[in-house]
Amino acid sequence: DPRQKIENLRRVLDYRDIWPKLMWDLDLVAKDMASQPALWTNNYDDIAKIPRQERRRLVFDTLNAEYVFNPGANVVVANMSTEEIWKLGADGQPPPPVQEQPRPDGMMGDPGMMNGGGFDSPMGGGFDSPTGGGWSSPTGGGFASSSNTAAISPPRFRITVSGTTSYRGAAGFINRNFMDWLRAHADRSDRPYRIIKESPDLVQLKSIRSTGGAVDNRNTPGAREGMEAMPTRPLRPLRRRDTAAPSPFGGSRDTTNQLDQKVDLAKILPQRPLADESKDDDYRFTVIWTIELTRPDDARRSEDKIRRERAAERARLEAIEKARLEAEAKKAAEQQLNTEATDTPAEGAPADAPA
Repeated sequence: DPRQKIENLRRVLDYRDIWPKLMWDLDLVAKDMASQPALWTNNYDDIAKIPRQERRRLVFDTLNAEYVFNPGANVVVANMSTEEIWKLGADGQPPPPVQEQPRPDGMMGDPGMMNGGGFDSPMGGGFDSPTGGGWSSPTGGGFASSSNTAAISPPRFRITVSGTTSYRGAAGFINRNFMDWLRAHADRSDRPYRIIKESPDLVQLKSIRSTGGAVDNRNTPGAREGMEAMPTRPLRPLRRRDTAAPSPFGGSRDTTNQLDQKVDLAKILPQRPLADESKDDDYRFTVIWTIELTRPDDARRSEDKIRRERAAERARLEAIEKARLEAEAKKAAEQQLNTEATDTPAEGAPADAPA
């Protein structure tokens, strides 16, 4: 039966846009915090006019995604499609029969093992159903089976972002303009995931002064302009000449027996703008939140145009059918009310005599 292979090939592209859209979210956060217009330009004179502690800006240094799983949730989902896995609890549907399969040594499947298929890559590939062993499910919000004590829920990732900000009152600023944005945009149709609203948490906020020094921007993504962001280079010796040569500006230059001269490139090339500003009052922050992957059909609607259009067409037909059924039910209810009103005599009118 080739259907499972066809399904696996079709799922290769599932969830391929998670990482790009996480990056897009951070871009939207940065654009939604009412930053001063000068901060979006390269006019450093205008930027310098804004006091450092009044600049409404977050500098994101790192973005990490960690798969969240529960080692205790251990069931066999061999021969199940992704849609069936979601019905183990995510949709509130009764789960299909699930039984632990004993290993050759008589023990049950190892917790946390995926012996075939599986969610191999956090950001790529498909969610293939395992062919043996157990499925390690994410934590929280799952169906608990009384027969095998398995907790199943859609896959989740813990997202960690760290960075710096110079804005005074950093805690409130980050909460209002970063974490509140995540909560307000938790569930969107153009994302293959939803943000758990309760999850955004400011887990770390420290003053640069208290951490013992300024931020080293040389290894910071997005801060590679100028000499400050360049790796330290050895001083470059000038080429040594043993014979006199004419100068292009007239006369001659005689470098015979002269010692090699060294040039400090940092004095020649332009320095990074605003490099002399003190960062002692800046803050380092770390924000963590959790995303939960949506159903495969819903996730496909957020991907490429053709797949999105096909999924949208199915959704349109489903909406039409739902509206038709609701209209028929409403019409039947109105007819029932009219029938009851016709059969009930008006107030004060004599009831019909029995036949």
